[in-house]
Amino acid sequence: TDVGALRLQLRGLQAAQDEVRHGQREAQLSDTTEAQLRQLRAQVAELRGEVAQVALQQRHHGAALEELGGVEGRFLQHVDTVRSEQQADHCRLLEECRRLETGLAELEV
Repeated sequence: TDVGALRLQLRGLQAAQDEVRHGQREAQLSDTTEAQLRQLRAQVAELRGEVAQVALQQRHHGAALEELGGVEGRFLQHVDTVRSEQQADHCRLLEECRRLETGLAELEV
C-alpha cells in the first residue's frame, strides 16, 4: 500500500506539474499577446500621425490649387482684356488707313 500511495502521490504531483506548465504557457502567451498589443498600438498611433500629416498636406495643396485657380482666372481675364484692346486698336488702325487712302485718292484727282 505504501507503493500505491506513492504512485497516487506521484500522479498528483505530475498533474500539479502539468497545471503549472500549462499556467506558464498561458502566462507566456499572455505576455506575448500583451507585447503584440503594445506594438500594434504603437503602429496605430504612428499611422494616425501619418494620416494627420497627409490630411494637412491635402489642405495645403487644396489652398494652393484654389490660389492657382484665382491666378489663372485673373490671367485669362487679362488675356481677354488685351485681346479686346488689340482688336479695338486694329479696327482703329484699319479705319485710319481707309481714311488716309480716301484722302490720298482725293489729292490725286
